[in-house]
Formats: sequence, C-alpha cells, structure tokens
Amino acid sequence: MRDGTIDLEDFLEHIEQIKNMGSLSGLMDMIPGASGLKSQMGSVEFNDNEFRRREGIIRSMTPFERKNPDVINGSRRKRIANGSGVGASDVNKLLNEFKQSKMLMQAMAGGSGKAGNSMLRKLGL
Repeated sequence: MRDGTIDLEDFLEHIEQIKNMGSLSGLMDMIPGASGLKSQMGSVEFNDNEFRRREGIIRSMTPFERKNPDVINGSRRKRIANGSGVGASDVNKLLNEFKQSKMLMQAMAGGSGKAGNSMLRKLGL
C-alpha cells in the first residue's frame, strides 16, 4: 500500500476493517466536526448494507480476479454479478470505485511531486 499498489484483496480488507469499527453513522458522530457535516447532508443515508454488497461482489471473484481486476471482462462481470446477487452495473460501479481508490493511493505514494499532484487534480482533490 505504501508504494501505491493495491488490489481487490486490500480493498476487501479495508471494508472489513471499517465494518469492524461500527456503523458509518456512528463513526461520523465520533469524528470532531463530522456530526455537523452529517446534519448538513440531510437526506443522505449512511447505508451499512453497501459494505456488505461490496464485500459480496469481491468474494464472488476468483483469487486471480481479485489480484488482477483488469482481467474482468463482460462474461466474468456477469458471473460475478450472478454470484453476488447484484446486477452487472453494480460490479462496474465497484470496479470504478476501486480504480479511483487505486489512483488516489498512487497519488499519495507519489508524494508532493508533479506526478502525484497531477493525479490528485485528475481526481478533483
């Protein structure tokens, strides 16, 4: 992770760690200033079921797919979706979120150099 490399096994591990900390709503209440942000967000709900859905999608992948998400093509997406009880669009959404997280990790590992700043700008950060 420090060198900016991350795979879906790491992503799954992070989901499990967050789940072990408690509900997202409860976590937001513990972060100084975040409870105010939570009230400003109003109707946005912190849905812990989303973590279970993501976990199910990743667990429906083979170990090879988790280590090499770029090999996931249309037929693999369909199999993963069927295995996890979601639609192919949900698998696509998770893979896109993973790619964004990976880019962020690479940008953070890149430090304050031009490459790191360039990636952060691409992510809108």
